[in-house]
Amino acid sequence: MDSLKIGLEKEWDRAAVSHPFLVAVRSGTIDPAQFERWLVQDYLFVQQFVRFAGSVLSRAPNMSDVKLLLAGIGALTDEIEHFERALDERGLAFRDATPLKATEQYTTQLRVWATSLTWPELISVFWAIENVYNQAWSSCRDAHSPYKEWVERWANHAFSEYVAALDRTAKNALETLPQRSSSESSSSPAQLGNVQGLIRGVLLLEDAFWSMALE
Repeated sequence: MDSLKIGLEKEWDRAAVSHPFLVAVRSGTIDPAQFERWLVQDYLFVQQFVRFAGSVLSRAPNMSDVKLLLAGIGALTDEIEHFERALDERGLAFRDATPLKATEQYTTQLRVWATSLTWPELISVFWAIENVYNQAWSSCRDAHSPYKEWVERWANHAFSEYVAALDRTAKNALETLPQRSSSESSSSPAQLGNVQGLIRGVLLLEDAFWSMALE
């Protein structure tokens, strides 16, 4: 899937490494109120993301992919429960919280993607979302971080292995895209360009979501 990142290096780096939100988390200098704003909005996002994951699951072409996606949905269920416990402990009013603009835009786009993309496009978008998230929190790993609890949820080995499996699944799916000619085994530049455009959309939405917490 590295070929899909060509030309998107700047956007990928900002969404997954160098965004000011991630820099502040790494340094421990983020305002607690900003982090809590992000927590509440991410909780709202995950409620919609698990539905998106269900849509991806419903399109899976074989049992191997079904099992992989089911495992991911199981982890999301645990994540939602963890969010609820942690937000309750912090005394945050999250159950009736209103999605902010970046959250609304992202979840709206998830609903559009769920019903409009082919399987290779859909699993590539799903892979990109999970990959960026895993890379972003992996970049924040620090034994002394005050946010270690959250970093480890999304930078742990099991999640990284899951993302690697999604990488293989998406790569296999992309191989089913129309080829340039009967003698070539790679997908056409136009088809891959369409997928790259979707990946760029993911990166911009991730960027906006981090930025929302700092506003």
